[in-house]
Amino acid sequence: GLPLLERTVQDGIERVQCRPAEGGEDRPPLLFVHGMWHGAFCWREWQVQFAERGWESHAFSLPGHGGSRPRRHLSWATQGYYLRFLKAEIERMEREPVLVGHSLGAGLIQRLLKEQDDFPAAVMLAPIYAREMLSVIDNRFREDLWGSLACFLVLTATPSIRNAELVKRMFLSESSMIEPEELRGQLSPESLLVLLQHNPPFWFPPKEIETPLLWLAPDHDTLMKVGPSLRSARVLGAQAEIVPDTAHDLMFDRRSPLTVQRIHDWLIEAGVRTAPEALPWPAGEAAPVPEAV
Repeated sequence: GLPLLERTVQDGIERVQCRPAEGGEDRPPLLFVHGMWHGAFCWREWQVQFAERGWESHAFSLPGHGGSRPRRHLSWATQGYYLRFLKAEIERMEREPVLVGHSLGAGLIQRLLKEQDDFPAAVMLAPIYAREMLSVIDNRFREDLWGSLACFLVLTATPSIRNAELVKRMFLSESSMIEPEELRGQLSPESLLVLLQHNPPFWFPPKEIETPLLWLAPDHDTLMKVGPSLRSARVLGAQAEIVPDTAHDLMFDRRSPLTVQRIHDWLIEAGVRTAPEALPWPAGEAAPVPEAV
């Protein structure tokens, strides 16, 4: 059978759940956390591919992103504000998930791990840096001066995605499977504060992390450069790997099935399993078959 993909909007929050056709009960679910401007839409192909490998997954859109309605003006949306919604998604789940974050989503996971460090595993994709983001802001001024000035004038990061050419330069490469115009049409307005506050003295990375971490750095990422990204991985004690010939939005790359396979292999190698007490039936027994109605 085919994986079951289901989209819902409840209490203003968009969620996409994907279940494998069979199996997966001995594994924790994956929880996908999108980055700036993006939404749950960016994970759909990956959710299907992971389901084909036996993983249940959940993705959601932060308020004001994707199909989730805004709840606060973006000028005042902080990482702490977004983190509340990530925590709420985790609380909804029956089992502790493997956290998979892209860009700012990986930053939210870093922030969460300072408070709760007992997840089965976490995967960081093109993550924001561990210690600071001022260097990224500086690079944006060099590459898009007027757009960066406009961001500070309107106190949002929305001017950074004002045309398809900028979207292409920031997120995509020649091997991306989505056109810049199509991607831009799905992107949402974004907060500027989430970047500004990811710097000292407002932010310091966790000193020790027990949760197993995989850190994937695309080598053609124009936003999160490979060198600083790998140094950030060392700060957090993560296993770092470079994803070759891939841009920031690596989930849209033609090589993305290889990345999905690498994450799957790493999770298996790390021995990620659902604890027996978390299973809805005794370990070693088959799942109960629902009675016909």
